[in-house]
Amino acid sequence: MAQRNSKVTEKRSFFLRVVGPIFCTVFAVYLSNQLFRFANLPPLILLAAVAWVFFVVFWILFVVLYFWLNPNYHESKIAVKLQQAGNFAQGYFSYLFTFVFFRDVASFFAYLIGREIFIYNQAEAFFILAAPPILMFLGRLMVFLGPFNRRIKIRKPHLKKDLQGLRIVQLSDIHIGPGVSRAKINSIIKQTNRLEPDIIALTGDIVDHLDHWFSEEINDLRKLKAKYGVFYVPGNHEYYWGFHPIIEKIRNLGISVLLNSNEKIQIGSASFAVCGVTDLAAKYFSLEGPSFEKAIHGVENCDFKLVLSHHPKTADEARHYKFDLQLSGHTHGGQFIPWSLMIRLFQKYTMGLYQLGSMKLYVNRGTGYWGPPDRLGTFSEITSLTLVD
Repeated sequence: MAQRNSKVTEKRSFFLRVVGPIFCTVFAVYLSNQLFRFANLPPLILLAAVAWVFFVVFWILFVVLYFWLNPNYHESKIAVKLQQAGNFAQGYFSYLFTFVFFRDVASFFAYLIGREIFIYNQAEAFFILAAPPILMFLGRLMVFLGPFNRRIKIRKPHLKKDLQGLRIVQLSDIHIGPGVSRAKINSIIKQTNRLEPDIIALTGDIVDHLDHWFSEEINDLRKLKAKYGVFYVPGNHEYYWGFHPIIEKIRNLGISVLLNSNEKIQIGSASFAVCGVTDLAAKYFSLEGPSFEKAIHGVENCDFKLVLSHHPKTADEARHYKFDLQLSGHTHGGQFIPWSLMIRLFQKYTMGLYQLGSMKLYVNRGTGYWGPPDRLGTFSEITSLTLVD
């Protein structure tokens, strides 16, 4: 298995080392050409501006190649700082490309009808270069203010009286790792505990780095308190950073880890099943993928069946196993502009509550964030779901 994982990493590394620079060069040339060819900048300023664009674009590739794909580099103290810089580059590039691309598209259609709406001069070039940090600051402010409490009522006809008012609090996609401070994690924990949950559901991508690098932050999760327990399923990022050590560490915190398995809770005269499946990413690491058949085995007749699955698209399969509610994350609601506007192009179930036959699906927008600390266009959330008749 280790040999196969090594081969997968080698193939990805080769692809990025060969194809990555080509794509980066194309993007950098396109952006530089469209920004500066009509700007009439002095030669030295033009050189500096083009160098900045190339630096931003290639810095993303550098972090992927020499940080994500190099296990030895993970142990370097400078690695965390490099990843944070890479996160900034991702956010900056995303906004920069969005401005340039949509300006070009708008200009093209305006040209077809004989109009000119953009001049492509120095002022426009300066605005496009300066706007991304401003937008990233606003997105960072949303991260600072969040996560926000989102309260949802889950209705089930003829719900047993002992289950009415049961509160499930969902945390998802915290991404413990570089850029997420320990203070922020503890703030999330305190905010969660203040909701007085009966059950806490951790729906994957809770950890996004080597477990021993952020052991204190992970250990803080033991402070989560719920009447009937804290339950966890992995997301794709736990597989990227060492699935087994992370799972073992979370188990040692007293958190119930559900890997195609379940736990039955007796609440008065009612039975409540918490089921959980592995993530779709498991197949890339020669590990068992999600099995709803195994997850529900033995609790088919419970009065309420909750299933935790990181990726929401698995709901199309889960609905056939007569679960009452699936909790998922993964999408981040697109996290920030323009992806928060385009997320529906990539994901069938993006955020919020869905009714899939007799099963409900709730997709958490993410309690933390991945990559740039940016939540412009959406928000991070802690979801409180209350069962009602």
